[in-house]
Amino acid sequence: MMRKNIFDLMRLFLKLGTVAFGGPAAHIAIMEEEVVNRRRWLTREHFLDLIGATNLIPGPNSTEMVMHIGYVRAGLSGLIVSGLSFILPAVIITGIFAWAYMKFGALPQVSHFLFGIKPVVISIILVAVVRLGKTAAKTASLTILGSGVAVASLLGINEVFALLLGGVTGIILYTFRNKTYKNITGWFVLTSLQTTGLLIDGNTTAVATVSAAGVAGVSLWKLGLFFLKIG
Repeated sequence: MMRKNIFDLMRLFLKLGTVAFGGPAAHIAIMEEEVVNRRRWLTREHFLDLIGATNLIPGPNSTEMVMHIGYVRAGLSGLIVSGLSFILPAVIITGIFAWAYMKFGALPQVSHFLFGIKPVVISIILVAVVRLGKTAAKTASLTILGSGVAVASLLGINEVFALLLGGVTGIILYTFRNKTYKNITGWFVLTSLQTTGLLIDGNTTAVATVSAAGVAGVSLWKLGLFFLKIG
């Protein structure tokens, strides 16, 4: 049974790593369709909880989701196999495009292809948002809280900061509604540290990214360590 689960994970995430266009939002939307609706490996509530958790830890959300799904299905082996299966196709495809760019001085013309892909990706994301939104918005207070975070993001507030602020507000609402005041201090310390770190390092990271991109001949070690820090 474990071997079958690992094989199923490998087959699914090799496919998604090869054909899933778009950024993490699109990837997660496709995963929701695959693992919740089609295969029923996770409930929609569990999947939604994972989305919240991956947004509170560093790193690419879609890759973190893949690894967690793999862990749920087949333990540590599933985590490793799922992560590698999802990442390797992108590594190979990116390597091919990088070689073509270095060889010919330009990438193949794909503007028309991308023009057609964009509305498809957006529609996939919207479908997932509607389905997960129905699951998340169980009460009026949660609906208002989610809407507030969405509006804050649209107004230009940093997404991670808005998410953490929403999380703190949710903790307060849950605590006072259920009168569970114990251990809340730890949550506030954690979220405060994350928020403070974000505010201190946010602009620095952005400047460093631009600077690193503009420096010619940067060593591979420095480039690797920089993106290891960002990840």
